[in-house]
Amino acid sequence: MAKKSDRANEIFTSLCENFTQEKLLKRFPTVREIRLSFRCGQGIATEALEMLAEHFHFQRKKGKEKPTMDFSRFNSWNHFLRRKKGCIIAFPKVLSFSWTPLIEQFNRTHKHQLIPKAIINSDEYINEIIAENSADLLILPNHPFILGINRGLKNFIDLEPLTAGIPKEDYYSTMFLKDFQGTIRGIAPALVPKIFYCSKRYQEALSGMHNFSDLPGTLKKIRNRYPEIIYPAVFDSYLHFLCGWGVDLSVQSDFTDYDSWCSGIEFLKKLIQDRLIPPVSELIDYGFSMFFSGQTAMMEAFLVSIPDENPNNKYFIRPRLCNDHVPYAVSSEVLTICEGSAQYEQAWDFIQFTLSARIQQMLVCRMNAFSVLKNLKPIKMSHSVFELFRPILENARRDPYENWLTPKRFHCLEFQIERLIKYGGSIKRFLADLKRERNMISEER
Repeated sequence: MAKKSDRANEIFTSLCENFTQEKLLKRFPTVREIRLSFRCGQGIATEALEMLAEHFHFQRKKGKEKPTMDFSRFNSWNHFLRRKKGCIIAFPKVLSFSWTPLIEQFNRTHKHQLIPKAIINSDEYINEIIAENSADLLILPNHPFILGINRGLKNFIDLEPLTAGIPKEDYYSTMFLKDFQGTIRGIAPALVPKIFYCSKRYQEALSGMHNFSDLPGTLKKIRNRYPEIIYPAVFDSYLHFLCGWGVDLSVQSDFTDYDSWCSGIEFLKKLIQDRLIPPVSELIDYGFSMFFSGQTAMMEAFLVSIPDENPNNKYFIRPRLCNDHVPYAVSSEVLTICEGSAQYEQAWDFIQFTLSARIQQMLVCRMNAFSVLKNLKPIKMSHSVFELFRPILENARRDPYENWLTPKRFHCLEFQIERLIKYGGSIKRFLADLKRERNMISEER
């Protein structure tokens, strides 16, 4: 009996290598075809096809050659995920381009521990999966705040014991995402920094800019030299700018650095008044339309936003500005294991797989990001550009607001900062409101 099951498993593994759900929807193999292809009996062929149907969520009905997709026996999405056997990896649809090839690569090299993927079409499903432990491994699209707020803290396992065997000196420290108590709850498989980039036309004017004090003069030179542009530069976030200026939004802060807030906001206000940058509210698609139509010279964006496959041929890239002694901020997607995972060891195997040098190079090429492995240069990036970023990545940190600002709170804060810049008001009152909001979140935990 054991030999029969082993043979069926062997055929099932081979079938998984040759079929996808899309292929099976067009044509599902028959028992006769399996018998002839693998020289096996009808019982083994039937068992292998039953395994294939269950793996890809088909229902085989007696007397019908072609199975159909059938989810009627599941009460909900989460019930469907819980009924799956083995480790389940779930991620939003927007991440399919980066992660589907890596999961398929893992399954090709780990034939006896295949990981099925569950693509999520809504953030609401992410919250349900987290709450109900419906998956084992989650990939979150740059939402590390989920790791630290409210009861979400207890929904992910402590990764400290699993990371003990990792040679941490080989990786940037920002790879490890920690909760409020300093416990590792997630792994960042790549690092995405904010950058400045401009077309080659403006490279010479931009090359002399090294810190914030150089920014106004550099932008004025660009505007005087190229009067056809509307704005010399575009920034897509007040908050990113202010954090680079030196404003501390970390959870431990009481927002007492009043002088940094005042000077940072006044600096932004002057840039807008001199028409060196537009207000964020006036941007079209965060400035992309203005940039690609030649209406602005320089743009601040994440590295993944560069559309060209080889940006070195088309754009001049450099790190975005930070004030002296301000750590460089990076963001990334997050891999984390749900607390109720019965397959956490296999989930960890996949995380370790993504951290290997060969897979890191594949991942960062598809994500247009930097590797968490030190000194691993992205293939598409020139050595000279990489050298600009390497010392910055060594001292990078997570954005200081990521553990408590949801996207909705982030946009609300951006709106409040814009009101301060445009219409003035009490910065102390603004900071008091911000502190009160932060404390309310802390009390929820």
